[in-house]
Amino acid sequence: MNVLFGAGQDTQTLFIVQQTFRHPFSLTLVGTEAFLPAFLQDSLSLVIWDVSHLSTPQVSDGVQAMRGLEAGQNLPLLALTSASSACEVARLLDTGLDDVLRKPLQTQELRARARALLRWYSAPGAQEAPDLRLDPLRYQALVNEKCIQLTPIEFHLLDFLCQNRSYHTSQALLEALWHPPDGPQDTALVRNHIRNLRCKLERDPNRPRLIVSHYGRGYKVQANVQRA
Repeated sequence: MNVLFGAGQDTQTLFIVQQTFRHPFSLTLVGTEAFLPAFLQDSLSLVIWDVSHLSTPQVSDGVQAMRGLEAGQNLPLLALTSASSACEVARLLDTGLDDVLRKPLQTQELRARARALLRWYSAPGAQEAPDLRLDPLRYQALVNEKCIQLTPIEFHLLDFLCQNRSYHTSQALLEALWHPPDGPQDTALVRNHIRNLRCKLERDPNRPRLIVSHYGRGYKVQANVQRA
């Protein structure tokens, strides 16, 4: 099982990663400049990236570059960060990473997170776009034939994203659906409803595949959508 590690300057992190991914893993270590070319090698199972020295926009650009490659559609991406707050971790997750682990690392937790990602990606149908059918009369969504009851607000938010398939920022969604008065607005309302939708619709809300996000661009729906 081949693991690619995009290493930073942290020697302690490098040591822990090397200790974690010994036999039966095969670990490839690369620096920042060689990271994307190494990503193209055959038979990778997992990608780990130390992003401690990068800004969130830089991480977002890197993730989108990897996801834009054919190989990147089916590879779990685990980031390591020295971020100290949950908000910083949340912003990193919004770039499209599958998981983020804060330093200092513990070998057992790193190994467990890696196993969880590998299980998730190897599960049947994990990478297929879900089938989503909307029933506006009942405020229901059917995800792969599973019926889920939504609140009216949740339904209208999901319906808007399904009808407008580009990315939408929290501010744009707030203005389109809630029509707030002029002036600064709290977009936490939108983020809370997105989180609730993910908890109801996603197989794993922490690794969404139906309502996806891109840092700086917002949210969009990736699904085969039909209306009742």
